[in-house]
Amino acid sequence: MFRLTPISMQHFLLRSYRRIRENNHALYEKNMQLLQNAEDKRKESIEKYAGSTLKDEEKDQLMQQISHIMNETEHPFSPDFSIEVLATLCHSKYKYVSQVIHEQTGCHFSQYLNTFRIQEACRRMKDQDHYSRYTLEALANSIGFKSRSAFIASFKKNTGLSPSEFLKIVRES
Repeated sequence: MFRLTPISMQHFLLRSYRRIRENNHALYEKNMQLLQNAEDKRKESIEKYAGSTLKDEEKDQLMQQISHIMNETEHPFSPDFSIEVLATLCHSKYKYVSQVIHEQTGCHFSQYLNTFRIQEACRRMKDQDHYSRYTLEALANSIGFKSRSAFIASFKKNTGLSPSEFLKIVRES
């Protein structure tokens, strides 16, 4: 049996500490880059929509309608849900819906929708009482993804984990 001496234990702890510090620094850099990207997108959005006729009050009202539809209806979980469908439900033009989503969230409609759907997927994966028997494909289809591969790619992009890794952590908790 191998025993650690106090010196080898000290070296082991120092290496572990360095690795943790390096990982934390890498996470910090990644977060700083994400913040910078978000700020760049926000500035780009302001420039892009400078000529828009929408007033701030109208934008706020439209965003409330969008949020209501996204959070209170099943429409976003339809595989055929699109910005045109959302605009129709909001009684607005799709370019206004696109503008408001882009200005308010800093992302395009498809990113906004996928992030919303992935959040729902995470919620459903945590709800083992109702969704434990769902396969990944069934879960993907239930939240509006047309393919398993698109779901996995979007899930990993949004969470940093694959759906299988996420499920494993949920089951261990």
